[in-house]
Amino acid sequence: MTLEQWLIEQSPSYQLMESPPISIVLNDELIEAKRWHKVVFKPSDHVEIYREPKGTDPFSITYALFAGAKAVMKMMVPKMPGMPSNSTVQGNPLTEASAKGNKVKLGDTIRQIAGHQKVYPSYLAEPRTWFVSPREQWI
Repeated sequence: MTLEQWLIEQSPSYQLMESPPISIVLNDELIEAKRWHKVVFKPSDHVEIYREPKGTDPFSITYALFAGAKAVMKMMVPKMPGMPSNSTVQGNPLTEASAKGNKVKLGDTIRQIAGHQKVYPSYLAEPRTWFVSPREQWI
């Protein structure tokens, strides 16, 4: 049986093409597609058939078009200037007294206390800070 006869028998939709999407290796030798109708193989022969990507599919073309359009648009859009950062500190800052633990947040729940627990008013009101001297701040 020839390779081409076997392909027709196994796949009725097989058509003879100049560059088929498969390659056939017979006993570690690549057989050209134009010789498939002549090459006879035996049951003891080692036949390998490999699918090869040939031609173009619509998904690859669409992906390439979108990638190209994205690259062109990225080059055409001007760069926006960034916001200046205020992370650089100039001078020697005053050490500021702040209470970070009991700050109230908008929409927070107010817990209800049962028993003998101490409740601080800062849960309901913002902490108050004031200067007792030109360089000393209290909470």
